[in-house]
Amino acid sequence: MIDWADYYKERYDESREEIQEFHFTLGWIKGSLERISDMIAQSDIKTDSYSMEQLKSIASVVETAKEQARLNTIRVNTLIEENSKIAQ
Repeated sequence: MIDWADYYKERYDESREEIQEFHFTLGWIKGSLERISDMIAQSDIKTDSYSMEQLKSIASVVETAKEQARLNTIRVNTLIEENSKIAQ
């Protein structure tokens, strides 16, 4: 027989992680777009190595954001587990 309490808790945890990663990724992307917007507004786009590294970083924002979101989820889940052990 299915333990519905566990089933719904697992679904909740999965959707919470998915939403958390989505919001983290979106925030990272917004921050990168603001950086490039600032660079454009300040006419600060040059071909020097620093500017090129900044532009490469911004261009790969989606991949970077997904990886950072994944790492953030791991950190959050670790904290949740630690807190649940303390609460018991």
